[in-house]
Amino acid sequence: MFIAVNSKQEGQIVLNTDKICSIEYQSGKITVLFDNQIEIEICIESSKEYLDLVRHLAIANNR
Repeated sequence: MFIAVNSKQEGQIVLNTDKICSIEYQSGKITVLFDNQIEIEICIESSKEYLDLVRHLAIANNR
């Protein structure tokens, strides 16, 4: 499954959720590590945004 994420530097990017190895949250940033060693950081502004994103990524990754 693929999801689109808006990036301030790159515009919209598309992520392949089948390749996610781990999702970590620390100090308002989510770090997503993919199986090809690519790591992205996602800054969030609220705990609701965090929960929504993690729930979406986890559901997508378990399909």
